[in-house]
Amino acid sequence: MVHKSVAKKLGLSSPEDPLRIKWTNDMCCDENESRRVSMEIDGGEKGKRFHLQNARTVSRMSLPCQS
Repeated sequence: MVHKSVAKKLGLSSPEDPLRIKWTNDMCCDENESRRVSMEIDGGEKGKRFHLQNARTVSRMSLPCQS
C-alpha cells in the first residue's frame, strides 16, 4: 500500500480500481478511489533498487499497532 498523496507527488496514476480491505473481527475499509500503481524505489545503497508492481493507493494509513 502507498498513501495516495505520495503517489500523486510521484506523478503515478492509473484508472480507479476500488479496494476493500478486511481486517480481523470482520472490520472492513472501502477505498473507492484506490488505484494500482507501479514504481521503483532506491534502497540508499549502490545497486539496491526495488520494484513495486500493482501497489494499491489508500487515502488512510491508520494501521493497527503490531506486537
